[in-house]
Amino acid sequence: MTHYFRWLARVLVFAGLVLSETCGATGTYPNRTVRFIVPFPAATPPDFLARIAAQKLAPSWGIPVIVEVRDGHVTNYRGDYEAYLYSVNKEIDDGERELTTRMAKPPVPATKGTKSAPRASRRSEREIRKEMTNLERTIARFDEQKRLASTKLMAATDPDEALRLHNEVSELTTKLAEAEDRWCQLQEEGGAGD
Repeated sequence: MTHYFRWLARVLVFAGLVLSETCGATGTYPNRTVRFIVPFPAATPPDFLARIAAQKLAPSWGIPVIVEVRDGHVTNYRGDYEAYLYSVNKEIDDGERELTTRMAKPPVPATKGTKSAPRASRRSEREIRKEMTNLERTIARFDEQKRLASTKLMAATDPDEALRLHNEVSELTTKLAEAEDRWCQLQEEGGAGD
């Protein structure tokens, strides 16, 4: 695998040197957006090398340099930068549409003849979001009440009042922790369907 990285590094360095010399000689090339297409996953050495090369070459060329990372396949976009953006946005929309269609289909039962124990029905994403929003409001309210009670506690001079405020702060801390734990559970429940 490392020989691919070395090969890619050599190609990029060579291309940079040749193109920078060519640009200096003619002054007209490249005259449009340059795309480096990396046929390896993102955050790998070829991706990093291509990005470093793009950062170094773009200012000297005076044109945008785009690094396209494609996991195992390369797409050639014809036309200018606007056509490229249109194609990429169309791919994104198509991918989201496919994901939505795939998620909307009911799951296929594993076996038809066996009966399984009834499963608890999953709550809809909307119900989870609604409860999370209500919990966020409750957490904000408890947090504000706790802040005010703590401020009063710090200013209290009467021992009985200080004890009452201390108990109130402790109770609010417990309620706040319970609400935050429930919010985290809902966050995990909502994320499990993704």
